[in-house]
Amino acid sequence: MLVVVVTVLMLAAAFLLWRFPLWIASRLVRFDDSIDRTSSSISVDEIQTISFTVLGTYLLLKAVTAGIYWVFWFNAVRGYDIDPQQWASMMMTVAEFLLACFLVFDAKGLTVLISKVRQAGRDIVL
Repeated sequence: MLVVVVTVLMLAAAFLLWRFPLWIASRLVRFDDSIDRTSSSISVDEIQTISFTVLGTYLLLKAVTAGIYWVFWFNAVRGYDIDPQQWASMMMTVAEFLLACFLVFDAKGLTVLISKVRQAGRDIVL
């Protein structure tokens, strides 16, 4: 029974890992049906959005891996005291997960915010 459950979970994880990058790519790059399209340059905003999404995906992978570790660790040490350093590490994992979700799912908004701040800095006359 355990082998079946683990196999199903691994297949589900493989499917999600297969579909998740395609979902992100389809949100970042707009596809049209023109075949005769010439090479176009990528704007700075598009590069920033892609960079934030890649960084967020990396942090999300780290946070999910650490979260799985902490779930199994909690099950293993029931009844024992938890050190402050371990609590801090758990809180760091939660913060990393929240930051990663923000970077992955709101990268476009962060790029717009950075552009507005840059423009505001140029408008200030010293």
